[in-house]
Amino acid sequence: MSMSKNARRALFITVATLANIVLIFAITIALIALYSLTLGRVLKAESTVFAVFICIILSFVLSIVIYTKILNAIQKRPDLVEKWALNKEKKN
Repeated sequence: MSMSKNARRALFITVATLANIVLIFAITIALIALYSLTLGRVLKAESTVFAVFICIILSFVLSIVIYTKILNAIQKRPDLVEKWALNKEKKN
């Protein structure tokens, strides 16, 4: 049984979105851990909220950069573009 192009595209978008969410959480945790091991020991506790906010913003930016690089790498491979129905269809 073969999946239709729309089903493959929907599956790709769902998996890519979930992977992006996991990536955001992983980067956020890593940045907060890095902060706690470095600047967290030096700065006052009041600055923690600002630092966590910056970590979250940086995680979003980094995840967008990584997601874009991965998507560009996938689009350079014609076999994956066809497999996941990522080619742009012309609308009449």
